[in-house]
Amino acid sequence: MDYEKDFTDLNVLTSLGNIHLKHHNGSKQKLIFLHGFGINSRAWGRLMSLLPDDLDVYLMDLLGHGGSSAPEIEYRIEKQTEALKEVVDKLGMTDCYMVGHSYGGWAVLLYAANGYAAKGFILEDAAGVKDHMDHLENTEGKEAFKELMFKTAMRYSGNKEHVIRSVLDAEFHNPWFDEKALSVISRNTLIIWGENDKLMDLKSAYTLHKGIKGSVLEIIKGAGHEPHYTNPELTKEALLRFISYG
Repeated sequence: MDYEKDFTDLNVLTSLGNIHLKHHNGSKQKLIFLHGFGINSRAWGRLMSLLPDDLDVYLMDLLGHGGSSAPEIEYRIEKQTEALKEVVDKLGMTDCYMVGHSYGGWAVLLYAANGYAAKGFILEDAAGVKDHMDHLENTEGKEAFKELMFKTAMRYSGNKEHVIRSVLDAEFHNPWFDEKALSVISRNTLIIWGENDKLMDLKSAYTLHKGIKGSVLEIIKGAGHEPHYTNPELTKEALLRFISYG
């Protein structure tokens, strides 16, 4: 499927504002994808080009990102999950697979921990794991890290300063997930992680795998923080195996 040609625009009004999605209509499994910090649904383009055309795919712009509303609020992860929940309910997609990368993976983690309905969860190099967040919190260079992330995000056209700074400030607040917090997740879960991820340490993948009972861990050899972009073929294969496509 082609991101430019095969997807139509869809807007869902939530209590937090408008949420923009790109939708590819298909007759088989439903999937909703949540991108990472400071980007938008276009991030999934390379992976989409490899997925079968009969999948029913929704690419969601997170609140404050892409074509979604950017209200003047504190951008804590709970707000992203709240918007996601309203979108899923309004579209009647409680039978979907939910895919979250990095910051989007954190929103999916919280969605899963709240016990909200979905067919399964796919976490790709997800943020929000407590040992990783504790490491950042205790690092003397935390503010330098935040400033670097801010400057990187602002290079993307359309990003709004108040959103990016608020997300970075809120990132150092709970809810973070340790093994105990993860143990409440009961839906089928796939964890995809880049072997050489320098942003979200591989240790976090093992924490997720150990905490979420019955989860499947797929480590993408040679990949960094964005396997869906750098290693899309291997990411596609892991995803299709998990959703039992075919």
